[in-house]
Amino acid sequence: YERLCWTKRVQENAFREQFVGFTAERLGTVVAVKSKDCKHEVQRELQQSVRLLDGVIENALGQLEDEVTQLKQDIDVSKEVEKKANTFIFHMKAFKNEFERFVGDYFEGEGVKEEGVFGGGG
Repeated sequence: YERLCWTKRVQENAFREQFVGFTAERLGTVVAVKSKDCKHEVQRELQQSVRLLDGVIENALGQLEDEVTQLKQDIDVSKEVEKKANTFIFHMKAFKNEFERFVGDYFEGEGVKEEGVFGGGG
């Protein structure tokens, strides 16, 4: 009886070992396949994200380039206005000097020169 029980136990243990080995092998295969599937899914999602971000970056760069171009044009206009303003100021100062010289030459004795043409003595 003991020998039959022991043999059955040995057979059960051998079957368990075979089952555990088979199950481990199958589980390893499932894990490998699922890992490969997950890897491909992650790669696909990353590629999609990169394409999306690339589009966003290209759009932002285009907008920045447009803004830089507009700012350069604004700077050119400002420089032109500044140049014209400086020319105008130069001519106004020359006109003021000529006018005060005119007043000094033609109205010398009438008290205008002492007070100044624009008030306050000069």
